[in-house]
Amino acid sequence: MTGVQTCALPILRARSNVAIYKAAAAIPDFNKVAAMRPKDAIPPMERAFAYLDQKQWDRALDDATKAITLDPKLARAYNARATAYRAKQELQKALDDFNKAVELDQNLDNYFQRASTLQLLNRHKDAIADFDQAVTLAPDQPHTYFARAQSKVARSEEHTSELQSRGLIS
Repeated sequence: MTGVQTCALPILRARSNVAIYKAAAAIPDFNKVAAMRPKDAIPPMERAFAYLDQKQWDRALDDATKAITLDPKLARAYNARATAYRAKQELQKALDDFNKAVELDQNLDNYFQRASTLQLLNRHKDAIADFDQAVTLAPDQPHTYFARAQSKVARSEEHTSELQSRGLIS
């Protein structure tokens, strides 16, 4: 059996476990594949997402960083690391990584996740622009419209507060 065939079963089993929300069961298989393919960025990146599902933020950070070191053009690894940073409330680091993810791959998830981080930073104008991009990419996703509306309301409230503080409205 070749190395590729030896890796095939554990990687397929791990991906299947993640797909059915059994991330903890996937981690040992990702460990096997990572040991068999130490220069491949995909196993640590996928294991990072499994750790995210387990709320193991530091382990997810470590694996995503390893994947980025192995392949600096792997947008999903930046997304995984950004998600871990956001969970740890390290919002500027999260935004930096989501920016890199969007630079490398302009997909729905990267735009949506960056916009969500921008919301947490109260940068609603920028969040709205990213939600607009997400809507353009996938107009059938209602959660994107809802999240965009939340930023529009927050932006409107900010604008109203500013006008009130200037005495322009009461």
